[in-house]
Amino acid sequence: MSSRTKSVDIGGVIALGALGKKPRRIALCGNPNVGKTSLFNALTGLRQRVGNYPGITVEKVECTIASPAGPIAVLDLPGCYSLAPRSPDEVVARDEILGRMGDEPPDVVVVVADATNLERSLLLVTQTIDTGCKVIVALNQWDMALAAGLQIDVAALAKQLGVPVIPTCGRTGQGCQELVAAIIAGGARGHSLELRCPAVVTEHARALASRLDARGLGPGGGERRATMLLTSATLASEALATLDAEGTAEATALAADVRTAREALTQAGIDVATCSTEARYGAIERLVAPVITHPMQLARWQGRLDRFLTHPVTGSLSLAGVFLLVFMVVYSWSGPAIEFVDENVSGLGAWLGELLGGGLLGSFVKDGIVGGLGAFLVFVPQIAMLFVLLEALEDTGYLARAAFLLDRVMGKVGLPGRSFLPLLSGFACAIPAIMATRTIENRRDRMVTMAIVPLMSCQARLPVYAVVVGALFAASPAWVPAVVVLSMYGVGMVVAGIAAKILQRTVLPGARSPLLLELPPYRRPSLRSVAYNTGRRTWSFVTGAGPIILVLMMVLWAALAFPRDVVLSRDFAAESAALEERIAAAPEGAAAAASLAAELDALRGVEASERLRGSYIGRAGQLL
Repeated sequence: MSSRTKSVDIGGVIALGALGKKPRRIALCGNPNVGKTSLFNALTGLRQRVGNYPGITVEKVECTIASPAGPIAVLDLPGCYSLAPRSPDEVVARDEILGRMGDEPPDVVVVVADATNLERSLLLVTQTIDTGCKVIVALNQWDMALAAGLQIDVAALAKQLGVPVIPTCGRTGQGCQELVAAIIAGGARGHSLELRCPAVVTEHARALASRLDARGLGPGGGERRATMLLTSATLASEALATLDAEGTAEATALAADVRTAREALTQAGIDVATCSTEARYGAIERLVAPVITHPMQLARWQGRLDRFLTHPVTGSLSLAGVFLLVFMVVYSWSGPAIEFVDENVSGLGAWLGELLGGGLLGSFVKDGIVGGLGAFLVFVPQIAMLFVLLEALEDTGYLARAAFLLDRVMGKVGLPGRSFLPLLSGFACAIPAIMATRTIENRRDRMVTMAIVPLMSCQARLPVYAVVVGALFAASPAWVPAVVVLSMYGVGMVVAGIAAKILQRTVLPGARSPLLLELPPYRRPSLRSVAYNTGRRTWSFVTGAGPIILVLMMVLWAALAFPRDVVLSRDFAAESAALEERIAAAPEGAAAAASLAAELDALRGVEASERLRGSYIGRAGQLL
């Protein structure tokens, strides 16, 4: 059944929609730093399910939203620049769109484009259109484009692409209703761009098109598929690996023909690694020329701020100041919250112990269960404060500048600047930090980064640092503990750098890849997004580390409390009872009563010491 195409007027924006089967599953894809996840959160109300794709560590985030047409499953794909993948994230995004991840292809692909940098985003948009999927373009960060003075003819852009184009703002939720309406309308299969490749490329692509189509190698179809495969290093390597693994005579012959064609193009002076991308960008420039009107003079404050924050001297000082401030805030501002949690947990434990009448059960509840809960809950305020600050810095766009600034320094130990973000995540937890290395394209860089991530001081070490620093520098000004904690983190970074250099010279030799990093525009942090991500990551710490710490505390209590038949040097029970009777008989407030109370405390301390030496943990200590 052929679909009917009609013009749909959505909130004053003309979009071309294909009305057919109502979509039940859509995918959001887009470049990093275009606000894709913010738009996903705005659409779903932050009610997502987070997991991993089977067999890999790339995160899978999906949610079901209600709509007038019924429930719609929304999948937030990993950020990608192109469907010619160079990283595990981009492989997953491409394969999900093409239906290679075990599910059918999505009914509609919503490509989130950056309205402030439309030309760059249109590379992924046009590649997605070439797959034959129904597409909707969400022109995100629309408010920032307007603030910068950009004028985008949305109706003309929709007509040129042949797909609905909806202005949106994920931070404020602007355009979400119109986007849902366009999704319900079904999206559209857009117009493929005319790629003006050299004649010799077209000739070889035409000769191989039918054989490549029969095997479904690469995105798109027909001559365009063959052109992309022949003129993309990534797609060609992937296709040749597939054909070589198959090993049949037909596959071997096709692989040989592909290699021969690429060699012929190279001999003809064609750059087979970038030819199709250059042709596509040329077509994009022709497409946007009548669509975008740039202001005569863009705002300069962002450029001036970038020059300051990325300068080798002022930028380095700013970076040190920012992170010193972070640790000062974490150490100082979280103090009242830590005291509040500690007092309430201790009070709860004492109350439950008395309620249960003391003894073994009361001690277990007070020191084993409630004490175990308090052992990690007391440090949750510090960890949450650290997450708040890191999320806010990431939202503002500063962390990308920090990665750019550190690229030269990290290059001295064989690491790219892109390793900065996974290593920074290692300050929170090593596991998601190792998962974050998947965005590093070069395998050697990725392996080195994964190897040194555990050397970063993770959030589990922060409580230890806080206890040690608090004991040694209790009477010092607030900045002194912050400097000491920062230096502890610095030592971990220095050791990680030395380890990376050793790995580069031994088991993982090779040159690091150059840094290619987009500096996102400066933005005001979204309080809703920061609060949600902080809560999610803090809860992940509580549910991940909490049960382990609780079990360990219960085991520690048992090792301290048993065995119960410890042989004591004296009859402490009788002596304690006698002292308690004398204290009760002494006049209230008398010096003798205070002296007897001190004597009783000393006696109980001696008893506790003897019981500790006789416990399992005490015996283990003596043995060691």
